[in-house]
Amino acid sequence: KTAVIATALLQVSATKLEVEDFTTKALSSKMVEEINAKKSTWKAAVNARFANATVADVKKLLGTVLRGEEGFYEPEVEKTVFATADADVSESFDVRTACVGVCV
Repeated sequence: KTAVIATALLQVSATKLEVEDFTTKALSSKMVEEINAKKSTWKAAVNARFANATVADVKKLLGTVLRGEEGFYEPEVEKTVFATADADVSESFDVRTACVGVCV
């Protein structure tokens, strides 16, 4: 199963988004049949995660749609907001002395 997905991903990963990518399915039963016809040691199948995926979906998933290209979106930057100001944090802290009798 993984090889089917890998084969499909390789086919779609190296180029920018094209108009037909939005309507072309990334995997097909024909592709699975062709791989299974090779009589290898495993059986190919369409993974449920990619069953309805388009080529555009896979290209976005792989990160092959680059900045400046149509369909690119920047991942949201994660920022941690601390409730305590830096000035309120002590220079050092030793849990062995700060939590005597409280922490086990």
